[in-house]
Amino acid sequence: MRELAGRSWSAGGDAMQITKLVQGIEDGSLSDLTHLDLSNCKMNELPAQVCSLPSLELLNLGGNNLSSLPDDIGGLVSLKILFFLGNKFERIPPAIKGLHNLETLSFKGNRLVEVGEDRLPLSLKALILTNNKIAELPRSIGRLQKLQKIMLAQNELMSLPDELADCNNLELIRLANNRLEAIPERLFLLPRLSWIGLAGNEHLTRAPHNIAKTYSMEDLEMFEQIGRGASGCVHRALLRPTGTPVAVKIFHEEEAISDGSPWDEIAIASSSLIGIVKEPKLAAITHLAPQGSKILAKPPSLASITRDVYTRSSATTGEHNDTIVGPLSLSAVIAIAYAMANGLRALHDAGICHGDLYAHNILVEPSSLWACLLDFGASFCFHRDAMKAPLPVPLLLRLEVLTVLAYGRLLEELLGMTDGVADARDLDAMESLQQLAEGRTGGM
Repeated sequence: MRELAGRSWSAGGDAMQITKLVQGIEDGSLSDLTHLDLSNCKMNELPAQVCSLPSLELLNLGGNNLSSLPDDIGGLVSLKILFFLGNKFERIPPAIKGLHNLETLSFKGNRLVEVGEDRLPLSLKALILTNNKIAELPRSIGRLQKLQKIMLAQNELMSLPDELADCNNLELIRLANNRLEAIPERLFLLPRLSWIGLAGNEHLTRAPHNIAKTYSMEDLEMFEQIGRGASGCVHRALLRPTGTPVAVKIFHEEEAISDGSPWDEIAIASSSLIGIVKEPKLAAITHLAPQGSKILAKPPSLASITRDVYTRSSATTGEHNDTIVGPLSLSAVIAIAYAMANGLRALHDAGICHGDLYAHNILVEPSSLWACLLDFGASFCFHRDAMKAPLPVPLLLRLEVLTVLAYGRLLEELLGMTDGVADARDLDAMESLQQLAEGRTGGM
């Protein structure tokens, strides 16, 4: 048994600990748990006793063999976060709907073929259904008025219900590597939608072409890890044929990531890559960032859903913190804003939608204010020529609007990290940026 801080408990992937957990619930010693990790315990069934934990807020059941749930799982009246990564569910159990306070639900990497009508609690803010076999979504999806994020990449969707556009709080949607032939026009008009991924839907997007040179791992002298993301790890390296210091991103998987395909990511970014490696693992070779560069923020947390987490004080950082620590100077905000605007303009001129404009994808060197937009994992290509584009012209134009909305949100967040104004010129600049941010987001 491994007890974590507070009222948390983890089996540590040891199936033998499940008996001790059940005993602890029954005798009351573990009846007040708030966080429970039963991942990788090879369970075929969830013990019914777990459903009697009234204070439980997070339950991780990933990496088991579950295909059904006890009918009384609704007894978890405080549950907010529920993970089923890598189980064997073919359908979402009806009992899930009884979790009236559930905010985040993940069935990533299961065997889902359908979601089912009215199977989801109306309290959901984040729904992760990546890497399944879902062919259609229920019309009742539109009843999820609190939904902010929905992850649907790596499925078999050919269409989306028009009712999805009734989710007025939706901000992020991932649809890469499906079989979509059309998108409901109303979806693009959602007032808060800022981040979208469409790569790998051949009827909607333009296939990218990889022009990067191919190297072998023998051409690289690998050093320490300098970064890590959802799709891979980044290492400092030396490209032996030229003696060039480089950064190498090694992808976790070649077939599927949460936002799209690594091959699409490489092809889209290939004009700026030094090269790629295909074996033993897929890797991208890029220019090494200036020394001292740091990520602008951390990715969204379970609590923030779609918003990045900024480090506002050095007192909250670790010894090897790799993110920028606030407050930011107004000159830094302006420099980052201009760099991102120029980068986004170049991408759109090339018919590329980044799809993931976030501070956690921006690398900054604090002293020179050098800034670079990273991670093309959610990016996709579109036809700028309306005669060739499979999407209607209004939707093509809306793709650029979505990126502008994300840009406005970024400006708002950066302005919230500033250290104030020093003189009248700073005040004018601050007001101009605030007006720009409000104009881009509609004051949301």
